Amino acid sequence: MAQDDEVLIDADDINREAMGNMWSFSPTAEETAEIHAADTGQKRTSEVFS
Repeated sequence: MAQDDEVLIDADDINREAMGNMWSFSPTAEETAEIHAADTGQKRTSEVFS
């Protein structure tokens, strides 16, 4: 690309690509039923702030 070349920015193209690259981390309905807070190893909010 030469220094004097024109650079075109197409916002619609950028948004299309961004939306196409998004990952989904949401569990399915079947997976949600099997998820329990204890499985994550995370403390409950009440344990953190007590």
